[in-house]
Amino acid sequence: MLLHILRGTYTRTIYRYLAAYGPTPVERELGRRCLQDTSRHIAYSMDHIRYAINHVKGSDGNFNAGLAAAELVVERDSSDPVMRESLACAFGGGVRKMEEGFAIVARLERDYVRDYLRCLDWVGINRRATLAPSFAAALEVTG
Repeated sequence: MLLHILRGTYTRTIYRYLAAYGPTPVERELGRRCLQDTSRHIAYSMDHIRYAINHVKGSDGNFNAGLAAAELVVERDSSDPVMRESLACAFGGGVRKMEEGFAIVARLERDYVRDYLRCLDWVGINRRATLAPSFAAALEVTG
C-alpha cells in the first residue's frame, strides 16, 4: 500500500511530467516508458489491496491508519527543498527558469495528490477528511 500507492503514485506523476517537460527527447521517451511500467505495478497492487479490503474485515481501517502516519513522513520528506528545486530546474528549463519550474512542480504535486486519492477511492479507502496538511494544500493549486 505504502510503496505502490503512496510512493508509487508520486513516482508515476514524476514520470508523467518527465514525459511532458523533460529537457530532451530522450528523457521524455524515458518518462513515457517508465510511466507504463509504474502504472502496471500500481494496478497490480491496487487489485490486491481492493481484494483485501473486500475480504478481510477491518483492513480498511488498518490501511487508513497506516496511510495517515505515512503521509506525515512524506510531508516531512517533502519539506527538504532538494527534490523540489531539482524538479523545478529540470522541468522549468534550467536554473534561470526555476520560477517557471516551481509553478510546474506545484501542479505536479497537485496531480500527485489527486492520483493518490483516485487510487485510494478505487480500492475503497477515503482519506479526504484526514489528509495530511501538505497533501490538502497541494489540492488547492490552480493552473
